[in-house]
Amino acid sequence: MTVAIMRSGFFYDPDSAHTRMLADALRKRQLPIFGKGNAKWSMIHTDDAASAYVAVAEQPRNGVWHVVDDELVAVREFLEIFASRLAAPRPRRIPVWLAKWLAGEHAVAYFTRSTRTTSARFRRDFGWAPRYPTVREGLDQIVAAWKMENRVEPVRTFRNSKPDKFPA
Repeated sequence: MTVAIMRSGFFYDPDSAHTRMLADALRKRQLPIFGKGNAKWSMIHTDDAASAYVAVAEQPRNGVWHVVDDELVAVREFLEIFASRLAAPRPRRIPVWLAKWLAGEHAVAYFTRSTRTTSARFRRDFGWAPRYPTVREGLDQIVAAWKMENRVEPVRTFRNSKPDKFPA
């Protein structure tokens, strides 16, 4: 029997509820950066995760592998890049102590703890490479997909105006 264990980074894609929730919160400027936002995340677009699983199915072998994008991304950078791609306002920053009070310990831990790993060994063992090597390319794909579905609308940036709602 062959057993392959694959550990992936944080998933993101145009159809994920959490990706849409992040986008909606960014567009409404309701998702701040906690503290400096220096925690590093290992992420992977679900299309890339799927291609990695196919690679293992086609070349079965025993082992444990991590499957993530080629580049770690700081939480601050991820949120700023995503907001920029959405033409949303830049996320505010709030101190960690205030974030704990407003959002709770678990939410703050999620956004302030690093999840560092690499796919180097998986790439070497299976000759695999992600289609979206960084969140920049992955977020470009997401926003392009949403535009094709008319899900991304212009954000009003005038003072005292509310951003347009993100359609369900």
